[in-house]
Amino acid sequence: MGLSKRNRWRTLVTASVVFSLVVMATGIALANITLWMHANPTFVSGTEKLISNFEKENPQIKVELVVFPYPDLAKKVLTGILTGDVPDVYQGWGMWFIPYIRTGKVSPVPSWVTTAEELEEKFQPSSLGAYYYKGKYYGISAETNFWRGGLHVNLDILEQAGLTIPETWAEIISSGKKLTKRDSDGYIIRAGLTWINQDNSNSQFLAGIMQNGGNYWDEQGYVKLNTPEAVKSLSFYRDLVLKHEITSLTIDMSAEVHEVYFKRLAAMLIRPGWVVSIIKAQYPDLRSAFVALPSIGPEPPYYPAETGWGYQVPAAASHKEEAWKFVKFATLDKGASRAWLTEAFLLPALKSLEDDPELLEAEKLVKVAFSQLKYGRYVGDMGSRERFTQIIFNISQEVFTQKTVVKDAVAKMEKEINEMLKEYR
Repeated sequence: MGLSKRNRWRTLVTASVVFSLVVMATGIALANITLWMHANPTFVSGTEKLISNFEKENPQIKVELVVFPYPDLAKKVLTGILTGDVPDVYQGWGMWFIPYIRTGKVSPVPSWVTTAEELEEKFQPSSLGAYYYKGKYYGISAETNFWRGGLHVNLDILEQAGLTIPETWAEIISSGKKLTKRDSDGYIIRAGLTWINQDNSNSQFLAGIMQNGGNYWDEQGYVKLNTPEAVKSLSFYRDLVLKHEITSLTIDMSAEVHEVYFKRLAAMLIRPGWVVSIIKAQYPDLRSAFVALPSIGPEPPYYPAETGWGYQVPAAASHKEEAWKFVKFATLDKGASRAWLTEAFLLPALKSLEDDPELLEAEKLVKVAFSQLKYGRYVGDMGSRERFTQIIFNISQEVFTQKTVVKDAVAKMEKEINEMLKEYR
């Protein structure tokens, strides 16, 4: 005799409950989602812990982590979005996301994850800019970018010279001169200050414009760099190289600037707080302090924020719902976010973590950076981030090598960047 309709329903419900219990007990995944990210060791270890905690709370979802070298990830994701060969979710740099969104092939944040109003209420304003497009958010930030960074000081070198940690630019320059070492031919073999790379050439220059009371965007969304404030900013950084001679182009171009600092080829370094996580993990004998970088002008130390690392879900993802569950956990759960941030000494996107005692204690080596969050301003739509920053870097190098004067350089930057931006507007 067949089962009645009621008994069949009871059987189905019972089977469903039993299956759910088996899944919870055995860890059998109902969905396997793939997460792509870059290969920074502290980011990877933090994300592995994040995945482990997520899977404990969501045993029906298994996350497969795929890691790519940093230079390859942005192109890999864009190619995947265009061809449909995509992961379920990727962790990427916020400024990469603007061209991804414009393809129309990125999933907007579902309302069950969070609403636009909730994001704007809960997150640092500078952490949202690159995710917003035509009234919707297409991703959620995991951190707040501190692009300008702070000052790392080698305490052994400083103390051997009988100096204390500098607090003003006058003190940084004075100490830098005393800490710079030259060989018998007069060439710098240890710089007082290392900072010149593509990121710093942009972040310091744009920050300097704001710190001198200027704005580098016009009302139409194009740059205005042929200004007195831009001249003051670029002149200041030119003088570190040519007038004060505390920065060596030869040394700075020999490796990434933080690696120059690790090798003790420079006494001081300008870079964000994540450098501290590398020092802690790989250079435990390097006694280093991280302090605030002063303003170069009369205004507070404003800085351009690039909408840092975060998550997006492609429209073609195989498991969008499960992917968004992971993103929600990674970005909106305070405990999960705190644990990930502390691994790489990053700054929170969630406002509720800005004064969080547990996070501040865990990141006490970069605690000063938290006081700088209020000065961050979204950098703006750079069109192509790589081309934008490359233009400023290349022309800055012309100034530092005395091939171009500052006034001509800022005019050239403005012209070349705006020509590039026309392709994206």
